[in-house]
Amino acid sequence: MDVHRLRILRELADRGTVAATARAMAMTPSAVSQQLKVLAREAGVELLEPDGRRVRLTDAGLALVVRAESVLGELDRARAEMDRYRSTPTGTVRLTLFPSAAELLLPGVLLRTAAAGIAVTASDADLPGTDLPVMMADADVVVAHRDERAAPLGGRGSRRGSSCASRSTSRCRSITRSRRPDASRRLSCRTWTGSA
Repeated sequence: MDVHRLRILRELADRGTVAATARAMAMTPSAVSQQLKVLAREAGVELLEPDGRRVRLTDAGLALVVRAESVLGELDRARAEMDRYRSTPTGTVRLTLFPSAAELLLPGVLLRTAAAGIAVTASDADLPGTDLPVMMADADVVVAHRDERAAPLGGRGSRRGSSCASRSTSRCRSITRSRRPDASRRLSCRTWTGSA
């Protein structure tokens, strides 16, 4: 059964007349009648019966309205939930940090990301900056020491969709992969330091 037709049936039950239903649905009365006839064919039973110059719902029509309410309510809840996913990043972000950065930054990051609905899985890695491509294979965000004289990232072994940014004057670098852009995008400089 078509969802739009179920909406029309529900509107008819609420408004009582085909004309009022047509106005509410921005349709012509003829189009409303045609859609209700198609819905009756889909259901395999009569949904409406004459009542003077109007129509009223049959018992089967009333029963379908109850089910339509349930179906339409679930669809509305599903749309609302998907809207929340589209407008609010959710998920898990995997962090790899060198130990002193983890001690300094992780408590604030965990507080801020929890408030935003983002889960964080963190691990520590005390590896040289030359091993960043290896660390990036297992994490969405890597915070590591990196010598500014080292070869730029983006060469052999680096991940496509990665970005590198300096997050403090002590040359702490954050490497973010775009595999989880919805969640890792929210881990901005403000998340790390609490400032813009």
